[in-house]
Amino acid sequence: MNPPAAFVLWTGDTISGKQPNKPDIMREQYKEFLGIAATAGVPVFNAPGNHEMNDKENCPSKKMSKLYEENMSQTYGAFTYGNSRFISINSEHIPEDSKCPASTDEKNEAPGAITAKTLRLLEEDLDANQDKAHVVIFMHHPVEPYKEKDGLDSKSVKRLKKLLKNYENVSYVVSGHEHMYYNSQPGANGIENPPPPSRTDPMQPPYYLVSGGGGAPLKGDEDTPGHFFHYLVFNVNGNTISPTLIKVDSCDPCDENDKCHNGQE
Repeated sequence: MNPPAAFVLWTGDTISGKQPNKPDIMREQYKEFLGIAATAGVPVFNAPGNHEMNDKENCPSKKMSKLYEENMSQTYGAFTYGNSRFISINSEHIPEDSKCPASTDEKNEAPGAITAKTLRLLEEDLDANQDKAHVVIFMHHPVEPYKEKDGLDSKSVKRLKKLLKNYENVSYVVSGHEHMYYNSQPGANGIENPPPPSRTDPMQPPYYLVSGGGGAPLKGDEDTPGHFFHYLVFNVNGNTISPTLIKVDSCDPCDENDKCHNGQE
């Protein structure tokens, strides 16, 4: 980019993970990712995903959490840049009233939940930064996903939205997990460019976006809205924050029918 970005926000899944009993393999995976991230030339901030925090049974693991803190950083973090606040949340917890691993023959999807402790930290952070023009929150599991089963549990969603209603400067909540782009704003058809927040409507909630098009196999097929590699660029100019959706012309490495695998550029 010219001019270069100030920093990168990553919505999780930096490693393959799933092997908490083989810490040397986990460390090698982190080392590889950090080597790639260093080529960006700017700071990279990550919100932990299920591949960093959950074991092979898709259950949040203390061993995986310890390895994350050892090789990356804390699982909750925040920083201020200019007039804006950026907050990373760990969404990888077992939902209340849920068992892990699930007692089912079906694939056990990774749970997504936010703890009461994390909500307290977030509330304290938001209280202390009400003077900021913009707040951007990023996490792994979506608040408003394309598929409901891929998002946070309903109790976490209800509690988080209730909290965020108290803060007019929270502009965006950006998530990953679903390998696609999804804009849940009514009338956006899922793939519209994210709009700038309206500061004339104090009751407007933050925009909830899914941005998981960074390289993993894409969700669904070509007819699925948001089925493309991409990234988002946020331009902050005083009281204005303007996001832009950038599609990446690339191929799905796991789709043998993709034109890139058939010798075409």
